[in-house]
Amino acid sequence: MKQFPSTIYKRFLQKQENTAAFQCTTIVAIPNELTIYDLVIFPEHQWQIPPPDTSIILLPLAGTIGVNCVTFSEELSPSQLAFASNFDEKSGRITNPYNNDAVNFLAIQIKKSSFEQRLYTIEFPLFELTHDNFYLAIRKFGNREEYDYHPQKTSSELLIVCLAGAFEFENRLVEDREALRLMAIDKCEMESLIEDSILLFIEQY
Repeated sequence: MKQFPSTIYKRFLQKQENTAAFQCTTIVAIPNELTIYDLVIFPEHQWQIPPPDTSIILLPLAGTIGVNCVTFSEELSPSQLAFASNFDEKSGRITNPYNNDAVNFLAIQIKKSSFEQRLYTIEFPLFELTHDNFYLAIRKFGNREEYDYHPQKTSSELLIVCLAGAFEFENRLVEDREALRLMAIDKCEMESLIEDSILLFIEQY
């Protein structure tokens, strides 16, 4: 089995910020390229999107979140994904509308990209979309399901985030909310270790 240059982002090494309003874990931070936040907002609180995150992808995982920016105001459920932009110091907020329950979502900033506001509905087992300089997919797997990922373009950089369950990638174990970055791949072999495991793929051209 061929192995490619890689970086693994284990959960115990991830940076975490805790406040009375939210808990923010940085799953991946690649300078000048991409940052992925795993956020929990507590009841009736909010998270201010930090500058210079002027464009961001939002993926609710548990509960509905409110998104507020200059030209975009929506509530997103876990079956949806949104491209949002035009944030400023006053309007770039993600809110928890619940009185008693926390919400959980991913906020993904791809620094080399800009995009218009858009809302998508996620349908399993596979959701995918293509942008000017990246490809994004979310896939659900069965127990012990094997899968070969072939890049959209040769020599791309691939980032894989485990949203649920656990996987083995070329003898590397990646579990819930951990990530694997692979450079210059032509194929990536993987196996799901748990029923209904879910992966997020981001391939940057």
